[in-house]
Amino acid sequence: AAGAAGAAGAAGADTFVAAEKQFVGVVRSLRGGATMRESEIYEINMDDMKSNLGVHFADSLKECLKTRRVSLVMVSSVISNTQVSLSESELGLIMDATPENVPLVIDITQGAFNVPIHWGQLLSGRNNVYLVGSCVKHGRAREGVGFMIHPKQGVLQAPLQSGWLAYISGLSSAQTLAPNTSSLLYDEPFAWMGATPANISNLELFINTWDAINRANQSVRGFHAYTQRLHEYLFAELERLGSSVFKWNSVCDWERREAHPEAASNTLVIQVPGGMAPKLVEYLKGRHMFCDQRLESVIRIGFGFEHGKKDCEQFASALVSFERETLNRS
Repeated sequence: AAGAAGAAGAAGADTFVAAEKQFVGVVRSLRGGATMRESEIYEINMDDMKSNLGVHFADSLKECLKTRRVSLVMVSSVISNTQVSLSESELGLIMDATPENVPLVIDITQGAFNVPIHWGQLLSGRNNVYLVGSCVKHGRAREGVGFMIHPKQGVLQAPLQSGWLAYISGLSSAQTLAPNTSSLLYDEPFAWMGATPANISNLELFINTWDAINRANQSVRGFHAYTQRLHEYLFAELERLGSSVFKWNSVCDWERREAHPEAASNTLVIQVPGGMAPKLVEYLKGRHMFCDQRLESVIRIGFGFEHGKKDCEQFASALVSFERETLNRS
């Protein structure tokens, strides 16, 4: 993403358009690229989870294009802190609204191997869309396995920043810049390679995991449907146990999940009243259930094919116990 931002700025345009509140690494890359290129960042608010976010983003981008020279557009397919997910049709609207000569970078770190998207169909015939992400999250890899999916003949051809792997030919000479210049050298097939090679053992683990999944005739789409059923079972169990706090509408994006069930994330972000999210995280940890918190108001917990109804029952029981022992007394 940083390389894309740098290359975009080189075109002389002065505005990066991005959704607000993206992953911290994305924000750092955007700000770094904007500083280097003396560009501004035009942020589009994505907090209204009820609306059609694709229409909202596309309309905001069109307004921006009327008064600014846009050099880069960036959006996340699944927003990290809230797990609000863009549907396939919404992603298509954003792609259509982005001029063909402007690179559109989509961060799919939270979406890859999570929300099923027909990327092949969406990307067909487009030379300006770049997907960046990691297999660490739902891809079930460990650190060091990231990726970029880019068009063969895209609008970005010469990255200003890249990793040493981009110039394999220069390994023997320890050369990364053209003689007497600051021009970056790279081998054409590896132009967008990152700063370090993938962690080989983790890459092998990733390959073996998904090879086994494919041989078992399983798929991201099947896993997605399964985890959505687990969500339904969890909240049915919470209702059966009499929870008055952890209801379906305590999920941050519950209205969008009902409007776009096919795009709902496998991870739930659940609101916790009274700023008690940190205490709930510790409470659950004591019961060998692990989640993380975002600010003091929500917890974020993931579901996968390794979970079952028994896990949902135990989690529901823990939430209700916390509600009665802590929330009702505070």
